[in-house]
Amino acid sequence: MIKQEILEEAMEIAGDTDYAYLATSRGGQPRIRPIKTAWDSGAVWIAGTTNSPKMREITRDNRVELFWHLTDKLRHLTVTGKAEVVTDAAEKKRMWDVFDFDLAAYYPEGPESAKYGLMRIEPSRVECWALPEIYVGSPPRVWKG
Repeated sequence: MIKQEILEEAMEIAGDTDYAYLATSRGGQPRIRPIKTAWDSGAVWIAGTTNSPKMREITRDNRVELFWHLTDKLRHLTVTGKAEVVTDAAEKKRMWDVFDFDLAAYYPEGPESAKYGLMRIEPSRVECWALPEIYVGSPPRVWKG
């Protein structure tokens, strides 16, 4: 479990930004894309089309990194972890309303849509920092699992 204070700070930073950047790998080449995320039970969740490149990439190499940048406060969050595709129908239904955007716009059939997929990322490292703190020599706040 992530230390509670770091998890709270991480969720605050992630909640104040519209998008995160997800880094996956294809054939040894990093692939980065903007994505929307949700936090639930200490894990980061991403909704996506089941056959999308990001879903295929994590089945080959499940190591990922996520990055959020809160521009106006110069705060950053990096989450490193292992991702898995979640296909369980009950979990897909449970997570449907956890995201802060309308999944029905992408999957009008609802959580039962064959195209609707989930990615769950279990963090192994979480780093929170602010640029002004770094300038005065303060280290980032880091949790390693």
